[in-house]
Amino acid sequence: EKSSESDGHNVDGGDGLGVASGIDEKGDGIDINEKDDNMDASAAVSNDTKEKIDNNNNTDNSKSALVGKCIECQTPYDELSGAILCTVCRDLILLCDSCRSNDSSLWEYHCKRHQSWKNAYFTFLDRFSLQELQSQHDKLQCLHDSYIPKENRNVRRTLRKQIDKVLARM
Repeated sequence: EKSSESDGHNVDGGDGLGVASGIDEKGDGIDINEKDDNMDASAAVSNDTKEKIDNNNNTDNSKSALVGKCIECQTPYDELSGAILCTVCRDLILLCDSCRSNDSSLWEYHCKRHQSWKNAYFTFLDRFSLQELQSQHDKLQCLHDSYIPKENRNVRRTLRKQIDKVLARM
């Protein structure tokens, strides 16, 4: 007779030796082989899953490709540096060593999303002349006005704060 309760099985017979007695706590007989078959099926599934995961994680280093591109020159590059952040949102940016060293005009960096702000939004304003600040103000105001008010509230707020900083610096 098989027990229908699955959590009352006593596989080791209560003596702690790990010997299957085939008797549950109620004294009813259980079919140990049926339980083992279920365990084997789940073990087979987990082994198949493990093999698939292992196959996906195994990559041949000789075939590994670069996954990113430099934000400036678009050449393949994938080394992140904690020192290269978007000046607007502080996201990490991929910038190759040649662009980093060759372009001295890159004081501050802009991510892909903020590339349109590249000539208008700067964190450090002390290096700009009054004329340059006025140009920044005009560009920021144009960007601010180009966004729909209700749909882009946070973007407009960010631009408005930057406009205020530029005005304060002027």
